Amino acid sequence: MAEFFGISSFFIRLTFILFSPVNLLIYIILANTLPDSPRSL
Repeated sequence: MAEFFGISSFFIRLTFILFSPVNLLIYIILANTLPDSPRSL
């Protein structure tokens, strides 16, 4: 999402966690299961 909007992934993570505490659990699961994106295009 951050690459799509052209902003830092930190802000996406911060807003995702702040909107609902339940999202913290979802974030932890997704962070550990999704593969890392390549750094160069």
